[in-house]
Amino acid sequence: MVSLPQISNKFYDGNEIRIPSSSLTEIQVFIPKPISDELDAGKIYVSLNGESANRLTDKRALPDGKLLTLDLKRIPDFFLRNGRNAIEVRAETNTGIELYDSCVLFAPYSIDGKEFKESEKFTGEKYAIVVGISKYQNIKGLNFADSDAKAFREFLISPQGGGVKPEKIQLLTNESATLANIIKALEEYKKKLKPEDLLVFFMAGHGAPQNADPNNPKPPFYYLTTDTRQDSIAKTALQMELLRDKLINESNVKRLISFIDTCHSAGFGGQGIGGLGMRRLSLNDLSNQYSETSLFNPEGMAVITSSDINETSYEDLLNDKQRWQGHGVFTFYLLEGLKGQADFNKDKIVTAGELFRYIEDQVPKAVDIFIEDLVKKGISRSDLSSQHPRAAIANNENLPLSFVSEEKPLFTNSNNKTKKQ
Repeated sequence: MVSLPQISNKFYDGNEIRIPSSSLTEIQVFIPKPISDELDAGKIYVSLNGESANRLTDKRALPDGKLLTLDLKRIPDFFLRNGRNAIEVRAETNTGIELYDSCVLFAPYSIDGKEFKESEKFTGEKYAIVVGISKYQNIKGLNFADSDAKAFREFLISPQGGGVKPEKIQLLTNESATLANIIKALEEYKKKLKPEDLLVFFMAGHGAPQNADPNNPKPPFYYLTTDTRQDSIAKTALQMELLRDKLINESNVKRLISFIDTCHSAGFGGQGIGGLGMRRLSLNDLSNQYSETSLFNPEGMAVITSSDINETSYEDLLNDKQRWQGHGVFTFYLLEGLKGQADFNKDKIVTAGELFRYIEDQVPKAVDIFIEDLVKKGISRSDLSSQHPRAAIANNENLPLSFVSEEKPLFTNSNNKTKKQ
C-alpha cells in the first residue's frame, strides 16, 4: 500500500493513484503482516521509474508491518515526472520465494498552469516505416536487425498492434534498405500524412557520428543504410537532420512514435568483439543522446532509443536464440511490452509511458545476466557495458500504442516461484 504524507495519511491499496502535482518529495510504501514477517529489510528492493531507489529509502519495522519511506530530496536526480511514475517493490522471503508489486502515481501534465487531457480519441490513419538492416554491402553486418524489423511489422498488423493495414506499412530490410529507398519512403509518407494521423517509425541497424572529435559537441549523426560506404558516410548514409526534416518539419503529422535501435556495431571500424552478441559501435557514443534529445522535440511526439550514451546494445547469440528469441534485447522487450507486459495499470492498453517504464526496467536486468554469462566464457568485464534505454516522450506519454489480448496473461515469469505480492 502507498501513502503520500504531503497530501494525507491515507494508505491506498490500488494500481494507480492520481496525485495533484509531480512536485511531491515523499512517498511511503507499507507492507502489512503477515507478509512483512517473512521479509528481511535487506532483501526488500524499491525502484522509481525503473531506477533503484534504495539509497533514498528508510526501512522501519512497525507493529503491523514494515514501512518504507522514500525521500526524493535526498538525491538530486530523483523526482516524480509529469504523467506516469512507476513504483516497484521486489522482495525475497526467508524461504527464497520472490515477491513483486507495483503502483503507478499519475501526475497531470501542465504548461503555464494549463493541464493536458490524459488522452484524445484517435480518428486518423495509421502508417509505419519499418527499417532493419543486418546485411551491408561494405560494412560488417549484424545478426538480427532485419528479424527485429519483420517481427515489429507483424505486430503492427495484429489486432494488438492496432491492425495497421499492410499496405500502409513500408518495410525495408537488407538489400532494399538503400539510402535512396529510405528517402523515397519518407517523401511518400510526407505527402500522405494528415495532422490527425499516426506515424510509427522503427529502425534497427548501425549508426554513427561522422567523427568522434571530443572538441565537436555535436558531430553530424548518421543512420547507416545497406549501401553506406565507410569512407564516405556523409554522402552515403542517412543523416539524422534529414530524417527529422522529412518526418517533422516537412509533414503535418502531430503524432509520431519512433523506436531506434542503432547502437549496433560489432566489427564496424574494426572495433568490438564480433560474434558475442554485441552491437556496440565505437564511434557511436553520442548516437542515442542525439536521437533522444534532437530528433523529436515537438509536443505530442516521442522517441525511445535502445541504450544510453557510451553503452553497448546487445543482440541474441547465433547459438543461443532462446535467450531473446532471435532478436536484439531492446526489440525483444519492446515487443513483450507492447503485447501486454507493460500494462502496469491493467486497463488493457499499453501507453508510450508504460512501454518505456517496462523497457527501462527489463533491458538492464537481462543484459546484466548476459554479461555474467560472457564473463564466464572468458570475456573481460572491462570490454562490456550495461544497457539502459532512454526516451524523450514529451507530452505523449498516454498515447495508446497497443491493446492487450484477453487470451494472454498480462504477466509471465520463467521463475515459477514469482507471484504477486
